[in-house]
Amino acid sequence: MSQNKNTDTQSLAIQADKAENEVSHQTKQEEKSIVIADDDRVIVALCSAIISAEPSCHKVVRTFGNGKELVDYFSELSRNGLEGPDLVLLDYQMPLLDGVEAAKIIKEIKHEAKLVLISALEPNHDDLKYFDAVLRKPFSKKALLDVISTVTRKI
Repeated sequence: MSQNKNTDTQSLAIQADKAENEVSHQTKQEEKSIVIADDDRVIVALCSAIISAEPSCHKVVRTFGNGKELVDYFSELSRNGLEGPDLVLLDYQMPLLDGVEAAKIIKEIKHEAKLVLISALEPNHDDLKYFDAVLRKPFSKKALLDVISTVTRKI
């Protein structure tokens, strides 16, 4: 009986995610969902605070501390038939899986995914093909909001 209860709970959670996904796409013109992947918790908190404070209607829906967690998230969304976030901000250097390797895998899962590379380092020119934009560290509030606006306008 306990196993049936867990299955029912998982089924309800997936149904809730699907319903939220449908609502998100109905209001797509107004709100863009954003995921942040960076091993620097200060950068994650800073980006989240800036995005949340703006009246732009963008929403940070998830954060991850490394590229592997981000890829696992996209894989899970794909298995459940869910669309995923409108935009991903991801760090260049992260443990377990760096931003470029994560981007390659994400593009295999969801070719149209919008990805912004965040980096203090100059990225390899060949790696830029996986990204819609690059945000250089350190960045200003304006630079972050400008790159989000530019990339989400393409959606």
